[in-house]
Amino acid sequence: MAEITAAAVKALREKTDLPMMECKKALVEANGDEEKAIAILQEQVGKVLGKRAANPTEEGRVFTKIADDGSEAVAVEVMCESAPVAGSEALAALGDALVTQLLTGPGAASGEELLKQDNPNGSGTLQELYDG
Repeated sequence: MAEITAAAVKALREKTDLPMMECKKALVEANGDEEKAIAILQEQVGKVLGKRAANPTEEGRVFTKIADDGSEAVAVEVMCESAPVAGSEALAALGDALVTQLLTGPGAASGEELLKQDNPNGSGTLQELYDG
């Protein structure tokens, strides 16, 4: 059995943004192999997301933006599972980026198409901001 160091756990946590204990368990199960540990964590996260997919999204916010000349307006509803998330700065940043991109960008026929576009308020894509 490979020795699992605190540095290895920390490195895996920084790469995955998952809790330290989950990272340590995955490294133990993978016998210290970081790539195997990442695969284990991805499988576990997939199971959790599958369970959460059925959770009701009864909270959320509506974000709006009007063009400076008043010629166009955009409204986007972003739904989530809890009131704390609905009131979070992260959701506000996502909502603002979505309406800004819709108003100033090429538009989108679907949410999935919109998330593939660049984040107008920062680096990366809107999907990366969503995954946050």
